[in-house]
Amino acid sequence: MDLEAYLFIHAQDVIAARAIDHLKLKHPALITTIHGSLTKEIKEQFFQDPSSKLENLSYFKNLEYTG
Repeated sequence: MDLEAYLFIHAQDVIAARAIDHLKLKHPALITTIHGSLTKEIKEQFFQDPSSKLENLSYFKNLEYTG
């Protein structure tokens, strides 16, 4: 897919935004509209499943901040 043929890319979550940003494209412009809180969703999942580990919570906080 020739992404440089687009005028802009609209990412709607932090994971998509980071994935597109990782490509380091000069064009198109990357626009993001972040919906919800990934870190909050991860914490809620932990409380639903106590066997889960929060070891990677700092990763998700950083991902959300960067996105």
